[in-house]
Amino acid sequence: MDNGKKQLGYFSASLMAVVLLLHHWGATIWHGEGVTGSLFRWLYVMWSQESTDAVDYSHGLVIPFISLWFFWRDRKVWKGLLEQATSHGFGLVLLAGAVLMHAAGLRMQIPHLSAMAFVLSLWGLIWLFLGQRAAWQAWFPVGFLLFAVPVSFLAHATFPLRMLGTVVSTWILNGIGIPTEQMHTAVVSSAGQGFALDVADECSGIRSIMALMAITAVYAYMFKKHWFSRAFLFAMSIPVAVAANIGRIVTIAIVARFWGQDLAMKIYHDYSGYLIFVLCVFMVMGVSGLMDLSVTGWRRLRGKTL
Repeated sequence: MDNGKKQLGYFSASLMAVVLLLHHWGATIWHGEGVTGSLFRWLYVMWSQESTDAVDYSHGLVIPFISLWFFWRDRKVWKGLLEQATSHGFGLVLLAGAVLMHAAGLRMQIPHLSAMAFVLSLWGLIWLFLGQRAAWQAWFPVGFLLFAVPVSFLAHATFPLRMLGTVVSTWILNGIGIPTEQMHTAVVSSAGQGFALDVADECSGIRSIMALMAITAVYAYMFKKHWFSRAFLFAMSIPVAVAANIGRIVTIAIVARFWGQDLAMKIYHDYSGYLIFVLCVFMVMGVSGLMDLSVTGWRRLRGKTL
């Protein structure tokens, strides 16, 4: 245990050094008054209402706490792993990669790379000071932190998602008897009280996709044992979120058609997102249940054929 305490001390000191480095020399995109080089300040800005990015990253605030919960949940396992902690050289390889990634992020003024480098360095330090078994025990809690890293290219995905939502919603509304036209990213109808709904960036569904992917990752990790089942369920979170967002657009249009656009946009629009997201979670659980039934049925079929 003395060796474990020593290795844990080395790990803690090294992690503190990495945190201090990234706090003082972690980002180079701000200039002028109030300039700061803190990567963590940049992350907070991206997670908070101060962000001017087209994508909402507010879910990033809770991601570190979920990761910490996984470590706490397995505290008995970690106690045993710390007693057997030994250094592993592969951690140096990961740390070297993290240094190069951070250097590239500074050079190109892309803090997203530096944030990913922090996650990689955390896993590298676990390899280096706590050993291989501890590193594989930590792969999900550490990897889950990547959901807190803003991904720049997602801002470019909002427009295709807006167009998809508009086109499919228009098709569905016409199919159920509400004459509707698509005008760029707007759904317009003169039927009933009439409505003109613009599918803005905030309504593209990208926030729901990111949040649902994070929740599905946790669900798949906790309740699925095989890597393929985990990967498949995780991948299904994307079409589920897209379909749910289209359903939300359609229901907003229906409310606007029968009860007026003011009610649809001022009340239903603001609260329907929560209801739709809960529905998404249940849909993912339903997909998980169907997967289990399929596996059970396949095993029974193989048993009969054998």
